[in-house]
Amino acid sequence: MIDETCSREVADADDYYRSKILTDEVIQNFIQTHQDMKVAFVLPGWMWGPGDIGPTSAGQLLIDVSNQRLPGLIPGSFSVVDARDVATAQISAANKIHTSDVNGEKYLVAGRHMVMKDLIPVIGRIAKITTPQRYIPLPLLYIFAIAYEFYARITGNHVLISLATVKLMSREMDRTHFDSSKATSKLGIKFRPLQETIQDSLNWYQQSGWLKPIN
Repeated sequence: MIDETCSREVADADDYYRSKILTDEVIQNFIQTHQDMKVAFVLPGWMWGPGDIGPTSAGQLLIDVSNQRLPGLIPGSFSVVDARDVATAQISAANKIHTSDVNGEKYLVAGRHMVMKDLIPVIGRIAKITTPQRYIPLPLLYIFAIAYEFYARITGNHVLISLATVKLMSREMDRTHFDSSKATSKLGIKFRPLQETIQDSLNWYQQSGWLKPIN
């Protein structure tokens, strides 16, 4: 099972995290009364990688940065992980589940901690485009988010950055330092380099017609 919950109170979570916390509680209660049902939790960070057809927030950010739509650097810290590494961890956890002494074992598969000012330039170098270097002040970012949401309602286009995203980034800043050593030691996974993840993701979007090929 995949989840992204970390240690926090329900009252301190938005709807997204609250749903995950409550789901976790339901499953934990279930396995207490159904000991024959074996469960392992693989807890990923912010997943990136090729095949993101959604696109998810990661894929959309890659597209927006590549198309130079980002007006400036935005605050935020993240635990970035390749979805393929998460899938490998899932398979390994599933293979170990019946030999583990603990039912409901949890494995953090978080990848690497990054801040937006370090992540965006990496995308820029691989996409061979110039990226913003100055931060957008948080009060101005709220104004941008409100304006983008209003524009999206009128045009039907996607929201470059939503009000909910701004609130989430502000609240989660520096709360994304996670230790994946248990997963690497017990599941034997290795995290591929960030550059490989971004390059493969960019190639996939270009081959799928979402982005123009790099000259």
